[in-house]
Amino acid sequence: MGTGNLGKKLSANGSQKNLYLSRDGGLTWKSTRPGSYIYEIGDHGAIIVIAKKNEPITEIEFTWDEGNTWESLTISDTPIIV
Repeated sequence: MGTGNLGKKLSANGSQKNLYLSRDGGLTWKSTRPGSYIYEIGDHGAIIVIAKKNEPITEIEFTWDEGNTWESLTISDTPIIV
């Protein structure tokens, strides 16, 4: 997983960044979500959890199948910054 953009250089503008996921060690990359995200990979890749970076949220998203499908989970009744 990584945050980046498709331009010639990494932009400081968060709206021009996307979250990308590679399933082959970085040979190819797929855009997963638009914007900047914080992520964590658990159990040797069995679960991936993402949340918007530097934005108040009430939900996180997670995947059990390497990003093919995503589910949401409410983690707070009031918005928090993860």
